[in-house]
Amino acid sequence: MSATEFKVGEHLYSATRLDAFTQLHIGRRLAPGLAFITAQGGKFNAILEVLSSMAQADVDFIVTCALKAVRRRSGDGWAPIYSEAGNRIAFDDIDGIQMLEIVGRAVEGDLSPFFSGLVKLAFDTDQLTSALSPTQKTSS
Repeated sequence: MSATEFKVGEHLYSATRLDAFTQLHIGRRLAPGLAFITAQGGKFNAILEVLSSMAQADVDFIVTCALKAVRRRSGDGWAPIYSEAGNRIAFDDIDGIQMLEIVGRAVEGDLSPFFSGLVKLAFDTDQLTSALSPTQKTSS
């Protein structure tokens, strides 16, 4: 799995790629709010409005899946930032705003192709028609 490195605050983070099922489940939870966020130019207030309208279980799923994929540079190595045993962030200096930025950076690279693929499929009528048409076999 490839990793994406990014900096939030003073720390360097690395996010591994989310598996296909996790991408699908995060994508379907985010899909209803993405049009609104896009229409608002991706402004932070729009993101907060969408998050506030989502069920807590959906937000928890997205956040924990993303945080489980992230490591933070610590000395000569990388340390996980999410403790599954404690069901919490492992670093006390990560605040809520930084957590949202980390989650966003962790999922953006994985979900951009997911959503652009759906958009491409939706507007490619030949591909959509063949995907929805049953294959007909002829008997000899």
